[in-house]
Amino acid sequence: KQWYQRRVRGDGGKAWRADELQSLLRTFRIDLSSADFLTLWRDLDRSETGLVDSTLFLSRLIGDMSEARMGTVRRAWLRMDPARTAVVSYTTVRQFYNPILTDDEATKAEMVEEFLENFTAGPLDQRITYMEFLHYHAYLSAEEVDDQLFLAFMQHSWNV
Repeated sequence: KQWYQRRVRGDGGKAWRADELQSLLRTFRIDLSSADFLTLWRDLDRSETGLVDSTLFLSRLIGDMSEARMGTVRRAWLRMDPARTAVVSYTTVRQFYNPILTDDEATKAEMVEEFLENFTAGPLDQRITYMEFLHYHAYLSAEEVDDQLFLAFMQHSWNV
């Protein structure tokens, strides 16, 4: 989740400069030699723009979801977007998302808003694309090794 939340730079861009990516790697205690980082950077910045798309980097880091997980994520999305527009409003998400409540003081509404903060690119955005939803859940999937736990989480959170 932390990788996903850090996908947006301080200026709102969804790509990182070399120094930003190096700093982020150090934050997560991933130490690469200068030569290894340069190899990584050249692979990711093939267009030589000086920026690496955060989604590209994270998808290379995490890899693909299993078919069962992907199907569950897709079913969750289609509950919110039956017309297949590939975009849903925050209002729609609020209607469908059912967070797992913990013992702390957070209410369901607060947890829904916390979930939506993962997608906030700007104050006027107020919508989530299918790709953002898919990438977010791919990152969660990478954090949970057990298929059954991930699927149970998705089934509870999205009633699928």
